[in-house]
Amino acid sequence: MTSSTENSVKSSQIEHLLKITDVMEIIGCARSKIYELVKDGVLPRPIYITPTMPRWQPKTVNQAIAKLAEKSKK
Repeated sequence: MTSSTENSVKSSQIEHLLKITDVMEIIGCARSKIYELVKDGVLPRPIYITPTMPRWQPKTVNQAIAKLAEKSKK
């Protein structure tokens, strides 16, 4: 038996993945720079839904931004 409260909790836990264009807009740089930052370990590696469909988890992108912000304070 599933209540409407249980359904809303489950749906609120679903995380929408970010496209490369979303990450570009959030970070404020070009596609090539995003992949350079991934290569350098600054940004997380994407999850590939298909070989040509990279997606990023918002929480990991936000964590990377927070780490960059901490480094810039020092």
